[in-house]
Amino acid sequence: MTIRDVTIAGQPVSVEELLRGPTRNVVLDTDGLVCAKDCGFATTPGLYRLTVAAQGYVPLVVERDAKYARFQGGCPSFNEGSSVVQVQLTPISMGLALSNR
Repeated sequence: MTIRDVTIAGQPVSVEELLRGPTRNVVLDTDGLVCAKDCGFATTPGLYRLTVAAQGYVPLVVERDAKYARFQGGCPSFNEGSSVVQVQLTPISMGLALSNR
């Protein structure tokens, strides 16, 4: 799936910014971030809004307040328990059938 049109706290963010810091199962593509199952990216807490898309599926806008369960400031800082988002996309054929009702 591809992630694009990202904002954090209402401010547009380039997908390249999301790749700063640790990432997992995600690569940059011309359309956005290509995210494999169980991908991880971005370290900034805040209200995220993004579009998740995949060929043959209806794009889905997701909004999530991302935060850590535990954060200790200082140098070095420490955090754990990141937010997890699961999405389920609707096949285009099913989405078209639903919109005709």
